[in-house]
Order: sequence, then C-alpha cells, then structure tokens
Amino acid sequence: MDVTSTMLHDGPVTAVTGMSLEGTGPTVVYSGGVDGRIRVWSPDMAPMPEPLLREPSPVVDFSASSGEGGSALAVAWGDGLVQLLDLDSGTDLSFRPGPPVRAVCCLRTDAGELRTMIGMDDCITTLVPRPADTHNGRQQQLTYSN
Repeated sequence: MDVTSTMLHDGPVTAVTGMSLEGTGPTVVYSGGVDGRIRVWSPDMAPMPEPLLREPSPVVDFSASSGEGGSALAVAWGDGLVQLLDLDSGTDLSFRPGPPVRAVCCLRTDAGELRTMIGMDDCITTLVPRPADTHNGRQQQLTYSN
C-alpha cells in the first residue's frame, strides 16, 4: 500500500468529502478545516495550489454531489452561513438559517434536481435552488421547507 501525506490546512481538518467526476472520471476530494479553507485534491495528483474557498470562519461540514445536472458543493461555515456552489457554472448561493448549522448534505434527485439539507439542533431544512424570480426588485433564488 502506498501512503502519501501533504499538509493542506493550518490546524485540524473538520470535514472531508469526495466525488467521481462524470461518473467515470478522476476522484476529486475536498477537505475543510478550522483555518476556514476548502482545499481540492486527488489521490493521484498534487493538490490545487490555492484553496477553492476561504472564509474567516471554520468549516463545520460540507457535502459534494455530481450527476446529470452537474456538480455541486454545499458548505456549512462556523458563523452560520450555508453556501451552495455550482461547480460547473460557478453560481454561488448563500443562506443563513439562523440557528447554528451542524451538518449539510447535498444531493440530486432522480430527476436531477439539486437539494441541500441543513441539520441544526432542533430541525432539518431543505433548500431547493430555483430559477431566479424577481420580487419587489430583488432576485429570489432559493426556496426552503422544514
């Protein structure tokens, strides 16, 4: 067995997830830590030189999803922010549910619809991105249900 080790974070790693690109492509791994960085790497290649995301808060949890609708990453930050990043288009949607976020799960339904579940102390909320609508001059891009 070959073992490799690389220092990607300043401090402890708090979350790791991965996915296979296009179903048969290379495995991509995301790691996040108390340093507020999400790094991208692969067991077979060197890590990207710069973090994918960087925030002043630690990474609490994240989840990656890929499928016919594309690839996405949902991130829970220590300051209560949940970020949904469409890795194909670069669209970045944010949501602050209020209570501290403990866990997130990003997945696609059989129909290809993206859903992000947010776990908090007393409830779970599901976010579903929708095409942008305008309401009172502001774009509305996420819907949610408890």
